Amino acid sequence: MRRVVTLMTLLFTTSSGCALAQNPDVISDPQVFNLLQGAIKLLNENKNAEAADKFQEVLQRDPKNKWAETNLGVALIKQGKFDQAQAILVQCTEEHPDEAEAWANLATSYQSTGKIKESIESMKRYLKIAPQSAEAGRMRSRITLLEQEQQQRPQGADGNDMGADYLPDAKQGGLMRFTKQKMPLKVYFKPSESVPGYKSEFDEVVKQAFAAWQAALPELLTFAFVPSNDDSDISVVWTNDPSKMISSAEGGHALVVQSPKGIARSDITLLTVDPSGGAFSKEYLRHVALHEIGHALGILGHSPKPGDMMYGTILPTNTLCELSARDKATMLALYSGDDSLIQAPDAAKTVSQGDMSSPINRMVRFNSEGAQAMKTGNFTLALQKFEDALKLDPNNFMLQQNLGSVYTNMAGFSFIKRDFAGAEAYSRKAMPLLEKNPDKSNLKVLLNNMTKILAVQGKKDEAAKIQARLNAMK
Repeated sequence: MRRVVTLMTLLFTTSSGCALAQNPDVISDPQVFNLLQGAIKLLNENKNAEAADKFQEVLQRDPKNKWAETNLGVALIKQGKFDQAQAILVQCTEEHPDEAEAWANLATSYQSTGKIKESIESMKRYLKIAPQSAEAGRMRSRITLLEQEQQQRPQGADGNDMGADYLPDAKQGGLMRFTKQKMPLKVYFKPSESVPGYKSEFDEVVKQAFAAWQAALPELLTFAFVPSNDDSDISVVWTNDPSKMISSAEGGHALVVQSPKGIARSDITLLTVDPSGGAFSKEYLRHVALHEIGHALGILGHSPKPGDMMYGTILPTNTLCELSARDKATMLALYSGDDSLIQAPDAAKTVSQGDMSSPINRMVRFNSEGAQAMKTGNFTLALQKFEDALKLDPNNFMLQQNLGSVYTNMAGFSFIKRDFAGAEAYSRKAMPLLEKNPDKSNLKVLLNNMTKILAVQGKKDEAAKIQARLNAMK
């Protein structure tokens, strides 16, 4: 019997947001109070340079004003001035060690400059101060994702922030891409007019992101937008529900379905709202889209360099973002050479935990564990894992095919043990699942086995009908 093992890998990016410190009404100096109120208003309107000037005015009058220092850090971060922000926020946390928002913004400035250990420590300081805050859950998710990112980096890859590309990080121990025969890749956008927060212009931003990747590799990557998901290679789905994300700290993720012949398909899910709670800009959306498309095309890891689009964090700036030379060189390295170089990486190295309560995270982990169980021949465990995964996502095509493959194998084992009734029962469970696959090779194996299972039980008429169906498929 044919064994088909499909691995599903979730790839995501964290969004490093900023926390505004709102000034209380205990400031006695009316000029300072009014300046601070005006500066915060400008910051909320994304007039960041003007806001920074106003916060500087406050600090000239009140040099250790924690609200001005904290929010000045935010204004500088939004302008991409991460080092300047870091200096003012370090000063603020030294002067006001119990100011939670200052630690949150310092974590963002560290993350934006690649200082991941320092960022994690700053977030942990925030959680000690404000463990029950509205931001605490997302902060814990950011810590989890960053710690996993550090653990999953390939050994000996510390220099990948200096080279012409970051291929070792991208490959994650394998090499996964769409084959040349699949070009142009067919991309489907699920209609999303009913999704809260969705705007029709969002799709256009994402299409421009696809065009940017195609322009980077015009001889190797091409896309065609199609009206149906039936034969698509990549789908784009919008949601405003953070529970549909692998982590509450992410603005998007890509579900990459691997096969021995390369990427079978990829599904991109994007939030219609900024998970940090900040203003949702086209620049932010473009960054998320470029990043998740990179994952969908086969970059299974993240660049360790903040200047690259495939860095593991979406920077909270409103500046124009483009693919870096290293992003383009890495994708070129992935898609150059013969398709025989394709090799699926170890699923355990490419599936991240994210929020353990996330249904999609649990589904992916169950599927990965089921695939691993199939590899080792533990079909009873694989059956349990795939059934648990399908309960979480009943319409998932690849889960249906994985479960159908397990049922087919279980039918074979039952037949060998002369449990013919059990073999028939497993086969009938497999049939409706495998029938959904346009590739009928697994279905043919199942039908061929069923004729034998039915015949040995004396069900000759049913066996003849199955045989006739099988003959019609040849």
